[in-house]
Amino acid sequence: MAYRLAVYDTLPLFNLGVKSVIDELENYELSEYFTDFNDFIDFLKNVKPSVDIAIVSESDKIKSFPDAIRYIHENFPEIKIIAISEKLGEFDIFSTIKSGASAYLYKPGVDPQILQEALDTIIKGEDYFNEPVSNIIIQSYVKKAKKGDEISQRNPKNLTRREVQILQLICEGLTNKQIADGLFISVRTVDAHKNHIMQKLGLRSTAQLVKFAIKHGYVKL
Repeated sequence: MAYRLAVYDTLPLFNLGVKSVIDELENYELSEYFTDFNDFIDFLKNVKPSVDIAIVSESDKIKSFPDAIRYIHENFPEIKIIAISEKLGEFDIFSTIKSGASAYLYKPGVDPQILQEALDTIIKGEDYFNEPVSNIIIQSYVKKAKKGDEISQRNPKNLTRREVQILQLICEGLTNKQIADGLFISVRTVDAHKNHIMQKLGLRSTAQLVKFAIKHGYVKL
């Protein structure tokens, strides 16, 4: 079964680029793409069966990007949302994530591999951020840690040396493929280690892993 996608971006060339990537992936199919946001929303309201993933780019036509993401999330809760923006401000990132985005991608950093990684990650119920966004998130948590802000308490639960190594590389913003290449292991092995770490710690997202790593000293401030 292929997961169905709908895409919104004001630039037809970007939409066609996404379409060319999706057409090469076995597990995904593009239902439709739009350059008008109202048409995009009308499609989500009327398409049967519903799409599984919405890729939404920020544009001047949308007054508030977080509000647009929140509208989609609240009215179509079954749809996972990939938000794409050229903004890297903490407020922009966190307000969009809090509004219901499963992924936040910095647009100039989006390439076919990043898009596929984002799709594969969110469909498993995890959050995804490409490297520029991950760096902002990590910097934000580091600043809060330095100020003594409370970070949720977790028991380390005897992470192995390899798990600690992978945890630290994740916090550096590396992708699973980059970690695999650096450690001379397969991407599947990295993914298995990451899942095992999250199971041990009772965590569900990369952002929570970063919080844990800072709290317990796995990331040097």
